[in-house]
Amino acid sequence: MAVAGEEAGLTNRHLYTLDLVGFGRRTLLDRGVVLSLTEDVDEDAYNIICVDGSRVTKKASEILGIFDRTFVHVGQIVGSVSDYGGQIGVVTGVTTKLNVVQLNERLVATKAVVGVSPAALRRVRALSLGDYVVSGQWLGRVADVSLDVEVSFDDGAVMICRVADTGSEDELRPDKPRVVFPETNTGFYPGRRVLTGGDSSDRKEGKVTKVEMADVLVYWIASAAGHGMELAPPANQNPGNLTFFCSAPRCVWSLGDRCFLDTDINNLQNEQRSPAWTPATMTVSLTTSSVEVLWQDGKRQNMAHSSAVYPVLFRSELDFLPGQYVVDNSPDDDNIIYAAAVDGTEEEEEEEEYAVGTPACRRSKRRVGVVRSLNSKEQIVEVSWFKAGSESSWEVECDDTDNDQNDPADATNVQGNMIQGSDGSMNELDGPVCGNTTETRIGEILDDNSDDVSVDDVVINTTYATGEDDPSKWSHFDVVNSPQDHHYLDTIEQGGGGKSWVKAVQTEWKILMNDLPDTIYVCAFEDRMDLLRAVMLGASGTPYQDGLFFFDLQLPLSYPTMPPQAYYHSFGLRLNPNLYESGTVCLSLLGTFGGEGTEVWLPGTSSLLQVLVSIQGLVLNDQPYYNEPVYETFVGTLVGQRNALPYGENAYLLNLRTPSWILVRRGVMTSSSASLVNM
Repeated sequence: MAVAGEEAGLTNRHLYTLDLVGFGRRTLLDRGVVLSLTEDVDEDAYNIICVDGSRVTKKASEILGIFDRTFVHVGQIVGSVSDYGGQIGVVTGVTTKLNVVQLNERLVATKAVVGVSPAALRRVRALSLGDYVVSGQWLGRVADVSLDVEVSFDDGAVMICRVADTGSEDELRPDKPRVVFPETNTGFYPGRRVLTGGDSSDRKEGKVTKVEMADVLVYWIASAAGHGMELAPPANQNPGNLTFFCSAPRCVWSLGDRCFLDTDINNLQNEQRSPAWTPATMTVSLTTSSVEVLWQDGKRQNMAHSSAVYPVLFRSELDFLPGQYVVDNSPDDDNIIYAAAVDGTEEEEEEEEYAVGTPACRRSKRRVGVVRSLNSKEQIVEVSWFKAGSESSWEVECDDTDNDQNDPADATNVQGNMIQGSDGSMNELDGPVCGNTTETRIGEILDDNSDDVSVDDVVINTTYATGEDDPSKWSHFDVVNSPQDHHYLDTIEQGGGGKSWVKAVQTEWKILMNDLPDTIYVCAFEDRMDLLRAVMLGASGTPYQDGLFFFDLQLPLSYPTMPPQAYYHSFGLRLNPNLYESGTVCLSLLGTFGGEGTEVWLPGTSSLLQVLVSIQGLVLNDQPYYNEPVYETFVGTLVGQRNALPYGENAYLLNLRTPSWILVRRGVMTSSSASLVNM
């Protein structure tokens, strides 16, 4: 049964998980919710859940369009499908209307209600896995829910079965396997056919007539009074003693959800009814959502169809949004006072002791402001800066009035001492107020939530070139004394490597001496043949162009049967998905990532040269975004193109700033000099 007007809601867009799509126009079974892409890489097809919980596979060409994007929620970062790669925005409001139907056992709708508000519906069970609950001063999270399911069997018997998410005590199960989302649904509801027992001799079939929550298993998290866990309430709780709210990201209504209409319950509240009475079980047949979006340029888009936007899976650190707090990224020398000079002999602060080269005081004088709007094409952001006061912080008096839309960017307009909210209300700032509004280059501000990454205490010993040095005469391979800062210096395997191991190492040295590319330099160590250090330049045309990357290598005594070990000197920075801050190099050749065939280490075939060239060519490539395994599926798609560009820009900017960033934090360069270098 199709409700009039439903077909008009179909739009043809790119598909995402939890999209409600149509692939036919006759029955409820001709629509479904996208669960995932199929594993068939040669065919563009999707796994789809239908209204009855069955799973079907449909090719992209078979899908007529999108009814709704059910995953859209307040606070989500989105883009416009009419402007892929353009400005982004944040969802500030979502309005959803539902069509619900009453289905018989043949999945034929016997009753339909159109345009129902979610507030007019009740789920079969109020609590689901992952929901947060409150008991007194304790906050907890639901780990399991037990239901008392009343079943009327075909032989006339009536039995109440205890069913939990972790399993059924009475082995009660649905008659047919169906897909349900445990965060919002249960497989048992009035009218559902179920069975119990094992083989045919003791198997019984029946119909669910009533479902009630019986018991909740709660994992207690914390107490508002600061009590220890020994004073936490019992894990098993009566649902009636808990205050709870849905907290799952997918806590939205979706196709196939079973529910009750509040009107069915309220209409009979004051009337006599039999104890066995239960409201009719309804099924969601259609969802339609409209969204309100605050775009980067400060404009608001109201009542847009949910399919008009798409989720932004990767957000650049330069993707600022109106209402976001930012910090000026162009500090002066005296913004941060350093405890010691470069040689560590002169202290500028005598009251406290600090490590050499680390900030002695973080009394930053950098301006703090609120983003007003952004021009993504010109890379200019309009910021309202707060005036600096005598105190190191400001207090803002907040309005306690509830905001139904939970707008994360509610402070949209700053005028004098007042902040205007999205609802038109004016709130006064208590303390220093916004000073001037300026247009600032995006690279000159930082997200106020950015972490101060610690610098690795590793010093790379290199020979500094003077003006008379000729880089073309530098040796690409050399044998020197081992440095004291090598990562594997203290890692010494017991026993010698033997003649075969020494011969294998010398063979590797010879290959490196003759075949290293111009942008890779390697040092071996005469007193530690198992250690090497490699320095490579980022390849031209990549975000890492002309950047320096340092790697420490160790050849185990089982080499070349086993691959070498590699450590990347990250200095606490993450420039690439495959180069971790911890120093791990994610590469199939090293056994730190999956692979097959020539991708993995093959004794007698693989070599150190292959490892180094692979790092430079496969890891430090021109599209590092796709190095993330979860993003490989976006290669060649508009979504991938939109996300890969800012990802590469971030890597490029971080690569440019890395040398001065390290020098400033080591006390070798002042912050103002670094700012000039980074401009």
